[in-house]
Amino acid sequence: DLMRLRDGVIENIPDLVLRPRSREDLRATTDYCDQHAIPVYVYGGGSSVTRGFEATKGGVTLDLGAHLKRVVRFDEQNQTITVEGGMSGPELERLLNDAPNTLGARHRYTCGHMPQSFEYSSVGGWIVTR
Repeated sequence: DLMRLRDGVIENIPDLVLRPRSREDLRATTDYCDQHAIPVYVYGGGSSVTRGFEATKGGVTLDLGAHLKRVVRFDEQNQTITVEGGMSGPELERLLNDAPNTLGARHRYTCGHMPQSFEYSSVGGWIVTR
């Protein structure tokens, strides 16, 4: 993206960028966009090398990394964690590594998923990778 910008190539820009503060904000926004046929793009860490988060048809980009990056649920018995899509890979790993202090767990854990873009990517991005 920076290389294209340096070359003066500016393309695929959304009409609006929103930073929902809650899942309710997210739901209301996506419902509105759906009702009005407005394209929606989701942005987490922005580390995509496939340009998958670009707004190719205008519309709304939802920046989840600004606020939607919290733990929703942690189940130590089943060894599962649910987090919001904007949580970064390093933050998830830090929470799991220090689970006794951060999650009230008896053990420490690791996510075990270390893509090349780990430092800059988000959990939501891992899920939507094409």
